[in-house]
Amino acid sequence: MYTLLIADDEMLERDAIEHIIHKSNLPFTLYKAKNGREAVEYVQTHPINIALLDIKMPGINGIEAAKRIKEISPSCIIIFLSALNTFDFAQEAIRSGARDYLVKPVSSKELLTLLETMIKEIDEEPSKSKPMQLKNILTLFNRSFFAAIKYGNISYEAMKSYFSLENIIHEQGVSIIFPSSEEENLLKYLRHLITAHDYQACYFSSKDRISVIMFAHNPKRMMENIVDDISRIYNTTWRIGISQIFFSLSEIPASITQASQAYSYSLHQGQSLVIFSPQIEKITASVFEKRKELENSLYKNILEGNIEQSRQLMHEIQEALCSTLQGEELLNNIYETIVVLTRSISNKIPHLTFPPLQKSSLLEAERYVMDYIDYVCATIESSKDDKYKTMFRQVCSFINDHYHQELTLEVLSQKFNLSSSYFSRLFSEYCNISFSSYLTHVRIEAAKQHLSIGTKVHQVSHLVGYTDYSYFSRVFRQSVGISPKTYQLNMKAPKN
Repeated sequence: MYTLLIADDEMLERDAIEHIIHKSNLPFTLYKAKNGREAVEYVQTHPINIALLDIKMPGINGIEAAKRIKEISPSCIIIFLSALNTFDFAQEAIRSGARDYLVKPVSSKELLTLLETMIKEIDEEPSKSKPMQLKNILTLFNRSFFAAIKYGNISYEAMKSYFSLENIIHEQGVSIIFPSSEEENLLKYLRHLITAHDYQACYFSSKDRISVIMFAHNPKRMMENIVDDISRIYNTTWRIGISQIFFSLSEIPASITQASQAYSYSLHQGQSLVIFSPQIEKITASVFEKRKELENSLYKNILEGNIEQSRQLMHEIQEALCSTLQGEELLNNIYETIVVLTRSISNKIPHLTFPPLQKSSLLEAERYVMDYIDYVCATIESSKDDKYKTMFRQVCSFINDHYHQELTLEVLSQKFNLSSSYFSRLFSEYCNISFSSYLTHVRIEAAKQHLSIGTKVHQVSHLVGYTDYSYFSRVFRQSVGISPKTYQLNMKAPKN
């Protein structure tokens, strides 16, 4: 069992989280505190693995409580609960020892996913042979810190302070971008790499890509190791972009951009591994100049519900704009692109309920458009599900009415304008039974009704859609356990 402390001055919030965790059956012993002082006292008297701390509490607030808890129990994992979601708050959270934070109102899925991740980390802790293992650093703040680095909205001193808190001592390294579909293999490889060498890493994972920043004393040697490993280990269908070496934390924003351009180039050219170079920049420029074409493709992919392709296209549009524009002009163009996109989508899908974009910063614009893409694609996928649910209710109704006719997979799939293989898969998915099994069930049930009212056995076969009596008899026996004739005789037999 693991121990979890919930500290919140709102009783309803504490009880709601307790209810979510009890329903999940996660192996936690729960403690509840109504303020920061009680939270600190619990940690002094109980071995707490994870502490969920509200920020705004009377007396000792969450930030101060976290600092005291880390002094008492350095291994205790701190997770903040807050209605705040800003970069300033993110900085304050990491400095007080937080591992992550959740924005209120907390969804049960988000909470349970995070707690499951923390359990895995707790289990892995005793087996760590080195203190420097891969850590989920840049996902701590719901994209805020990573976006701040990406767009250069953070000073060198702030980056230095942040990475120092994570014991990252090197200032040189490379940026790498992988497809999110390979996250499990990527993290396994990075753990091996960090363990085998004196490297350090942090990464940010989104739905379409994983952005990694690697640090090393000898970045050239690290680059050689990574390229060699990836060339030998990785499947040729994977797409990976690597930046040039950066020699200062201040160069990280440019490094991320380089890795992103190399990754985009790998997707367009079908190459498994691309290292950024000035030549790549010139080649990709011809792609990025086609802004209108990219925007049209983005619009089409969103309407088709393609989340990963849509996110990648949005990244390329941002890269196109960032390569030629700066400051207010860059923000204005990205804002214009997003407004045009969202209005076009709204004209096509009139009942979307998504808040309008507020013109504030590049960080917020990227956050907004990626959330918007996720939301619209999920809505479209959901409508597809509803469409097929309706369709297969109609399919089943059609079978119930026409079972006596010649019905085959090919006949029905053509009638409902689907390929036979796709129709078969969707039928099983939406009806929880195969097409052939459902048709057989309907026909046999109809046959039993005919037999029970005295219809001649040989006639029943044709009445329910079987042209071959012997085949009908065999299917009936397999389904009911006795022959059609025996079934009819049993139905006629007097009841005692």
